[in-house]
Amino acid sequence: MTLRFNRRRLALFVVEHLIWFINLGLIIFFGVMNFLFLSTGILIMILYSVCALGFLVYAEGIALISGHMDLSVGGIAAFTSVIVGKLALHWAPQIPSLLLIPLYPIIGGLLGLFNGYCIGKLRINSFLQTLSMYLVLYGFNIVISPGTLHRLPELIVAAGSSKVPFTPIPLAVVILILGAIVLHVVLAKTKFGRRICAVGGSKEASRACGINVEKTIMATFACVGVLSGIAGLIYTGYQLCVTTYMARDDVFLSFTGPIIGGVALAGGRGKMIGIFGGITLIGIINIGLTLLGYPAAWRTALNGLILGIAIFVNATREKIRWRLLAKAD
Repeated sequence: MTLRFNRRRLALFVVEHLIWFINLGLIIFFGVMNFLFLSTGILIMILYSVCALGFLVYAEGIALISGHMDLSVGGIAAFTSVIVGKLALHWAPQIPSLLLIPLYPIIGGLLGLFNGYCIGKLRINSFLQTLSMYLVLYGFNIVISPGTLHRLPELIVAAGSSKVPFTPIPLAVVILILGAIVLHVVLAKTKFGRRICAVGGSKEASRACGINVEKTIMATFACVGVLSGIAGLIYTGYQLCVTTYMARDDVFLSFTGPIIGGVALAGGRGKMIGIFGGITLIGIINIGLTLLGYPAAWRTALNGLILGIAIFVNATREKIRWRLLAKAD
């Protein structure tokens, strides 16, 4: 009986942390194909390649855990970058850059709060609301700044382009890891995090427990907006410019990380360690294919395939997980 119980616990552990076993398998595969993939600096390269996308993945992961989705995360990242870029270069260049940086999470948070109000208070479907926001924001970007914004202040691009002093580690990688730690604490150790999971699991049950569902949804989307705004800051530094369609191609990739990282599509369940594993998976594939010499077109097609595989893996994992839990009972 004890041996069977231990096997079940082991199987459940593998299912819960499947993403890290997939990552290990991919590292071995790419390492065999190209020994450079096993060099000491490869982990930094992997994380740096997805540092901006990573915050969109964090944002989408929280939205999915709450039982919703957000198609506007890329639009919020781009819009905040355009607004701050125009302020820094044209509208108010006299404002110190240090005062402009907080505008990224502030503008993002306000846009997310508006999404949350429409979804929580007005009961608009999250897919339709955020799709509308996505179209509106990219449309505004074309009107406000039809061209690319170059020569931004050094302090604004530092988050995505500079390194930690006296080390070879990019500052963006440190920000990405710190973001994961903070969000893990929020989701696992705070009332707000537990309310997000509860609302994602069942709105009716949450109301019965005294949770203000509407306010929780609004706060959740405000958090999603803040993370998207931070993504805009890192995109700006990573690209050393602001483009009209920044992050547009990464919107659907932002779903891949949480889904393959174990976030339940129906909402109510998900962990930051899994979401971070999903981000790492995307980075491993990007760097691995680059070292093997595959063109960008192949990587784009493969990213779409990965999303499809992620959905299949998520559904299969959920079935296996519930089967194992049922046997445990």
